Amino acid sequence: MYAAYYAPQGEQPGWQQYLHGLMQRNEWLEKRQAELEGRFLRLEEQLRQMEEANRLLKEQMEAVKPVQYGNITYKVQELHVNELTGTLNIGLTSLADEGQLKTMMEQMKLDGQEMQIPGSQPVADSSG
Repeated sequence: MYAAYYAPQGEQPGWQQYLHGLMQRNEWLEKRQAELEGRFLRLEEQLRQMEEANRLLKEQMEAVKPVQYGNITYKVQELHVNELTGTLNIGLTSLADEGQLKTMMEQMKLDGQEMQIPGSQPVADSSG
């Protein structure tokens, strides 16, 4: 039927080499597939854990009630200052220009107190 083909010692006929190469490639592909499947399963587990942690954090955030403060009263007149250096900002601070600040101060009524912007004339309360 088929004639036996005998290659010289140490050599394989072409189709046997090709078949051997295919088998080696198949083995490598099967190992790589198993590695990738394992990695995929680990990543799925990490994703599940992160989703669970995210859900728990959302529940904790919803359980936290916001803190509400009533009126805050500044008692600046009760401060005793021996030495004052630097800048002290209390209450409203603004990045507006001088003209906008003057307009805003004119609109505010401050119980007869005067307000002054450094380098400008005092703005007196017009109610009194």
